[in-house]
Amino acid sequence: MIYNINFSTWITLLRIFLTPCVILAIYHQMIILGGILFLCASFTDFLDGYFARLYAQESELGKILDPVADKFLLIGTLSALHFFYADDVIPRWFLFFLWIKDALLLGVGGYILHHNYKIIAPSGLSKFATTLSMLCVLYALCVILNVVSPLLLLPLIYVVSLTMILILYDYGCAIIRLQKL
Repeated sequence: MIYNINFSTWITLLRIFLTPCVILAIYHQMIILGGILFLCASFTDFLDGYFARLYAQESELGKILDPVADKFLLIGTLSALHFFYADDVIPRWFLFFLWIKDALLLGVGGYILHHNYKIIAPSGLSKFATTLSMLCVLYALCVILNVVSPLLLLPLIYVVSLTMILILYDYGCAIIRLQKL
């Protein structure tokens, strides 16, 4: 299957390209640069969808790449924060939970593609969770810079975890609905 890459998809690809740059900045303890790059990469998540709708460029490739780019950015950045700053910033259990959740969702995506079901559009809850996760990363970067108190980071991580559980439930229900069609 050959896909045409439109402007919106190029924006998504930019997010994928920026992810290793964010990780390298964190590795080299250039936290402000990492934060700026992460903020730019996060903003592309809004821009790609905006331009896809504005110019009627919504595509099957975009529906596949967008969540993959989000996962790549979030897992990559959160893993870098954990591995380079230990449990002080991002707890190991949260990273493990995130990896399991995303592996399950990628498995569901593979199941959908394999059975030629219509690709499930991201739910409002999923978009909220992605935004909340991105805010969590930005907050963690601010904690490292001693700009904000670390006291709210763990409760924020718990809220993100709860939204992840709700997303798994939401997508599970969507799969059951697809099988009934």
